[in-house]
Amino acid sequence: MDRAITIRSPQDFARLARPAYDELVRQGREESLDIVVEAGDYGGSPFLLVDLDTGSIAVRIRAADPLHPPRFVDAHLSVSAASVEVEHLVFENTVSDRPLLTAVAKRAITLSGCAFVGNTPGVFRSGGTLLDLSPGFAADGSAAVTIRDSWFIGNRSGHDWSMLRLPATPLRFHQLRLARVAFVDNAGMVGIQTGGTGSVECLECWLDGSDPLLALFYGGTRVVIDRSSLMGTSLDGLIRFGTADSYADPIIRASRVYVDEPGAADERFRLEGCELLAPPSTLVVADLRMRAAQGLPPDVAILRRAYGMSEGG
Repeated sequence: MDRAITIRSPQDFARLARPAYDELVRQGREESLDIVVEAGDYGGSPFLLVDLDTGSIAVRIRAADPLHPPRFVDAHLSVSAASVEVEHLVFENTVSDRPLLTAVAKRAITLSGCAFVGNTPGVFRSGGTLLDLSPGFAADGSAAVTIRDSWFIGNRSGHDWSMLRLPATPLRFHQLRLARVAFVDNAGMVGIQTGGTGSVECLECWLDGSDPLLALFYGGTRVVIDRSSLMGTSLDGLIRFGTADSYADPIIRASRVYVDEPGAADERFRLEGCELLAPPSTLVVADLRMRAAQGLPPDVAILRRAYGMSEGG
């Protein structure tokens, strides 16, 4: 049975969403809570839907109108459930040292059509993250994270922050899958930080502006990047490996790889049907940031134009 709540103001989270969530947790049945968020700005205080034992409930938080997404400005959203879905929300201009989104789910976490735009955290604390995702203590090893049709653009930090962090073992996800996700014009932040995740798969993604794109802390993670565009100073700079464990060779398949030294491919990378190209020299990011903030998904043709590339380049 679905229970739907409509949120029209920041106060409605505490007044409507939290009581409905608490009631479902107490009942302990396999039900879902659908939280529909109207357009507007939501910020100032944390929005918490958290309990130590969430049973089998599912929580979905989504925009009422995907073309007019609600903006979470300098805000913190924290959700725990058996499964968590977040759809068409924009997290923008945050300067606090808390994660923008914390989600704990023993089955699955799914983000669709979201954007993380122009956030500059880490003023007072180092080592933080924009998204902090965990399977929780009740997970059986099958939990997965999916992020699709989403943006990470214009985020800045100089204090060892990451944009997405998945926990180290034993609290680990089976899979992280990114589809049509764009990392653009981010600086001073690791893209994805993970320890022990079974596999990381990127499909039709645009991967630029992270230092590095992917940081692996434990061995055993299988990395596959397919039909994507990658940019960095070198292939070896795109993925940072830990030192204690062995790693499977990352597979980059049918992708365009833009590096400063196009002929210098690190031996540990398996390139299958890829083009090694010199990186573009220009980037016009303003229109891309506007598209992200408006809830429009990444579009490869528009991204190529923003980088001054020809249609086939």
